[in-house]
Amino acid sequence: PTKQLVQGGFDATFQWQITRTLHPKGADGFAFVIHNADLPFPGLALGDGGGGMGYNGIPNSLAIEFDTVQNRPGEFVEGERGDPNDNHVSVQTRGTLPNSADSTFSLGFTTQGPPAIPLLADGRVHTTKVVYVPGTLRIFLDDLTKPVLTVPVDLGTILSLDNGQAWVGFTAATGRRSQAHDILCGDCGSATRCWHRHHTKQRPQLHQLREDEKDDPSGHSLH
Repeated sequence: PTKQLVQGGFDATFQWQITRTLHPKGADGFAFVIHNADLPFPGLALGDGGGGMGYNGIPNSLAIEFDTVQNRPGEFVEGERGDPNDNHVSVQTRGTLPNSADSTFSLGFTTQGPPAIPLLADGRVHTTKVVYVPGTLRIFLDDLTKPVLTVPVDLGTILSLDNGQAWVGFTAATGRRSQAHDILCGDCGSATRCWHRHHTKQRPQLHQLREDEKDDPSGHSLH
């Protein structure tokens, strides 16, 4: 895996599916993560399992989480609000500090009002597009003409990047309940080309993670 240029802007489109859910929607969700943490292994970062969705605890990171469980206040080491609901998309960061899935550190999250988002764990294939221009991050879900979430953020300021570069990929986790998280290809020519850097005709690789976990309390690796 190689780092991607993120500071100048990018967009990434991918399809995903959450299946094999229990009680009744399973747990816990997955995340699209940008980070530039010091790593024990090249391209590998491991966060907390369960409600942490594999990214909680990764320093110098920003995560877009697709969360299917409402964790109560106090369930995370950092933060005190818990989750806003049991079906939301949220942008989470603590800057260069270890990230947290608690909504205290959310830059913005979806609600159940308009624009409504679908049930994330409905077993259907969904399409997400992430568009970043310096100062603004937009997330589209199924309808790629209207964002479900727009947050102000400057990656070059909030994170410590490596000449504008960072690792980009996916994490996911389960806890006492289970569900399978599959990251599929979006509207791209091959399964590893869902990434487009702005202001260039080149399309660096976005390394993908295919999750199929059951009652696994550990986090899953980010490549």
